[in-house]
Amino acid sequence: MIWLKLSQYICLSLIVGYFILRSTPKTAKPTLHLSKYIVFIATSCIMLIMLLQSIPILLFLMQKNTLATSMATYFLTYEKGKVTLWVIIVTIILMGYIKRASETKASRIVGLVLSLLLIIGLAWGSHINATKPYTGALIQTMHIFAVSMWVGVLLWLSVLAKDTKHWLSFLQWFSKLAMTCLVGMAITGVLALWLIIPSYPASWYTSYGHALLWKNILMLPVLYYALMNGVLIKKRILQQPSFNPLPWLRVETIVLLLIFTITAYLSNQEPPQNVIVTNEAIPILIQQWLDLNITTTSTISLTVSYTAILGIVVTGMIMVCMIYSFVKEYTIWLTIVLTVMVSSIMYIAILSSIQIS
Repeated sequence: MIWLKLSQYICLSLIVGYFILRSTPKTAKPTLHLSKYIVFIATSCIMLIMLLQSIPILLFLMQKNTLATSMATYFLTYEKGKVTLWVIIVTIILMGYIKRASETKASRIVGLVLSLLLIIGLAWGSHINATKPYTGALIQTMHIFAVSMWVGVLLWLSVLAKDTKHWLSFLQWFSKLAMTCLVGMAITGVLALWLIIPSYPASWYTSYGHALLWKNILMLPVLYYALMNGVLIKKRILQQPSFNPLPWLRVETIVLLLIFTITAYLSNQEPPQNVIVTNEAIPILIQQWLDLNITTTSTISLTVSYTAILGIVVTGMIMVCMIYSFVKEYTIWLTIVLTVMVSSIMYIAILSSIQIS
């Protein structure tokens, strides 16, 4: 279920973000209520979600075996069961640690290490690890850890920041962290794409590939908001100390949560190892507009079209308008509308660059 996986990613981000912010001096972050109770609940939810996902398989095994035998078979034999057992063990240790951990720097580092072990367990059960064992798990671990660090800090600040004190000091380290995470996400994303999808353009005509396309498109506005929060807002605060940057941080968080939602959807879909080209994933309106005539024998290649060039030019112009709207202090809702336009136009431009034969 998508909502279960999405909840799992959000909980994981809250845990990672908690330990990062706990390791940050008070003079390098806004006034923030970092609740152990929230992190404890988030950790227990990850374990609960893993158990809920195990119920269908356990019920199937219990048709011919006792509960004890079914649980032993599942947790010790099935790959998904081994992953679940790993996550349960790590979450129990982490819950106990959160409850008793001191406020020393060493204890926070231990918390991050336990969070990383939790991510390793989740990466172990990913599609890419099933395709390329060990290599896939390593790539997925790095990818999830990068996203969790970025989103985790944003979630805590977006919801629970009480003021914007020390914001410039906060940006000094968070901007570097965000850009590092963005580069890490991009590199691991490309590696994962190379490992699990033989033909990326052809995969756009499958549900999995189409969702992946949207995930990649949304990285463009994420890059914009990351640069805005790291560069433009820093200059604005220097010129106008009373400026409130939190609304812009929240918009960046929302876009990243949309990417999380798509990632949750992808985690419940099988990657198209042998791509069968269909038009099942393309909206009918887009098919008619672009005159897409797709059959199972079609071959896909990329080409340069006037529509694609126009789309790229218009996208660039809208990005300039987004920067202009911020400089002129227009309402943030205008930027949100422009973000939707950028994503939609890039979507059309990419699809129009496809040549079908």
